[in-house]
Amino acid sequence: VFAMRQAVKRQPINLAYIFGAALRLYPAAIVLSILELILTVLGLSLFIVPGIIVTILLAMMLHALVWYQISPWQAMLRSIQYVRKHFWLNAFYILLTQLLVTLVVMLTTWGLPTTLWFNIFSAWLGAIGASFYIVFVTILMTFNEKQSSKS
Repeated sequence: VFAMRQAVKRQPINLAYIFGAALRLYPAAIVLSILELILTVLGLSLFIVPGIIVTILLAMMLHALVWYQISPWQAMLRSIQYVRKHFWLNAFYILLTQLLVTLVVMLTTWGLPTTLWFNIFSAWLGAIGASFYIVFVTILMTFNEKQSSKS
């Protein structure tokens, strides 16, 4: 996300800056991830639909934290603000991306024996899928930002 932010701002991509900034934001990212996990589990325990809604509303939380370098609470509010403006469009794209990543991992590991190499291969595919999801949600967040600046 840092590299995308620098590219959008037409700044040279500096790996030392990216890793340093990532290490500074790591504790806040952990807090946000735990908070998202708790809220999603609470939503899923109420029934499945509230958990899905919470997941969609908080999908851009970590991206907002990294992109704007704001507090965890502000990142959560910014994510909800962005998603609520075009909720159904965001829900469609976020759930579609998660479904496609899950399908790719499932189809490429279908029928493989459960061994150490299988677990490594599955984790590798999951990491590739997760990076695709991160890039896509960052693009979706910038689209929402442009839409809100037009309004």
